[in-house]
Parts: sequence; C-alpha cells; structure tokens
Amino acid sequence: MILLDRTFDLATPLRHSSAYNALVQDVFGLHNNRAAFKTADGKPATFSVDAHDELWRGNASRPFPEVADAVDAAL
Repeated sequence: MILLDRTFDLATPLRHSSAYNALVQDVFGLHNNRAAFKTADGKPATFSVDAHDELWRGNASRPFPEVADAVDAAL
C-alpha cells in the first residue's frame, strides 16, 4: 500500500518527462525547431533550437536540473 497526500500529482510525472527538450516543448510549444514566447514588455520573440545550438545539442535529453547547471557553467 502506498499512501500519498491528496495534493500529490502522480499522473504528471508519468505523462511528461523532465528532460530539457520535453519541457521546452511543453512550455514554449516548439514548431519547426523554433520556440515562441513573449518578452517582458509583451513583444513576441522566437529562438531556434537545432543542431547548431551547442546548449541544445549537448543537453536536450538531459534532466532539467542538470541543464540548469550547464547553463550556469556556460554563462
């Protein structure tokens, strides 16, 4: 028997991976390897995520906490 708090969401980790590429897809909605978002001032912006992007190429399938460390190291 497993007892869980009612606020614990067990379904989400089973449906969604915590890998960087899956999270970018879920949050930004990749389309043709481009992610769209709005800047702080409300203007639309896009960025490309493809084989030419070194951060994407090296970290797309890694868990997000590891990618956060890689971003810190790159900066």
